Amino acid sequence: LQSRVYIFNLSGELINTFGKKGEGTSENMIEPTSISVDREGWIWITDSGNHAVKVFDPLGKSILTISATIDEEGKPIPGTGKGCFNLPYSLMISDRDEVIVVERMNRRVQIFDRMGNFKTWTNIPQKMGSDLHRPDPVDICPDGYSGYLVLDTINSSLIHFSAENEAINFFGEFGSDEGKLVCVSAISYYPKWRDILSKDAKPIIVTAEMGDVNRIQFFTTEGDFIKSIDLSPFTEDTTIRPANIFCSDDGGIYIVPQLGSTILYLLKIK
Repeated sequence: LQSRVYIFNLSGELINTFGKKGEGTSENMIEPTSISVDREGWIWITDSGNHAVKVFDPLGKSILTISATIDEEGKPIPGTGKGCFNLPYSLMISDRDEVIVVERMNRRVQIFDRMGNFKTWTNIPQKMGSDLHRPDPVDICPDGYSGYLVLDTINSSLIHFSAENEAINFFGEFGSDEGKLVCVSAISYYPKWRDILSKDAKPIIVTAEMGDVNRIQFFTTEGDFIKSIDLSPFTEDTTIRPANIFCSDDGGIYIVPQLGSTILYLLKIK
């Protein structure tokens, strides 16, 4: 794995690249798993292998590293306290400029201000059910208001949190039928949801699944199934296995396959 960041324009042309594989608190990264850009253009990255969150300016210059647990050599190590991370896996920037980080191993969400100062945390609750496992949170997205949703991949479940960081709803179940989820890997808020539903409807999120179903699915943030889109017509491959997904403000959907990750798929949904 290269552990680098590549920046492209909307035409797919490479503009800049930065970062290198290695331990440390500056530009070095080991298995970066998530990226987000705030309103000032700062680039926030979950550096899962270094158990840290790295922040860069638009040119790739290191601004700060969030990790409260550092060893004698100045390297981030896993921890469980405030501001410590154990496999930070995804993050988002809220409409209040808060940085919300999902930790896979600590099974929690931590919240920081824009300067990296710890504010609060909340644990990921387990959905009730005798056949369910402990949560495995891997992604996060806004809900269109001031709350957010966390993806629990092992339980094929999404947890809806309020703006006060309280879990208010669970939805999702394992299965290959429409409205169910198979190896769900990523979620993204869909800004153009009013183009699909009426203006008084609920906002929409899109899910990506790495199973053999070869699809993306649309749900309201309350868990109501909207539609499923077969990805087969958009590729020569029989199965894309989307590992990540991003919905842009203009309604485009960028899909990153598990294999052949240099290819991005852009869809327009009406």
